Amino acid sequence: MANFYCSACNKEFESDTTSKREFSDPIYGNCWRNAANCPICGLEADEKKEPKMLSKKKFSVELTPPCCSGGGGRCCG
Repeated sequence: MANFYCSACNKEFESDTTSKREFSDPIYGNCWRNAANCPICGLEADEKKEPKMLSKKKFSVELTPPCCSGGGGRCCG
């Protein structure tokens, strides 16, 4: 069973009956997607894609410029 989202109804639904739709993308060329008819309005709806999680990378932010961290009382300006 796959999850679908109807943009006309703004509803999510599950469906067992899907169809494979082929289309031509100007950038990627020949592509395909799964589609199902919305049970509310009957229009074709696309499969709902879960957002991809971005990897958490650790950042180190240096708040003071390197010349100010010497402790000499001078700061670059």
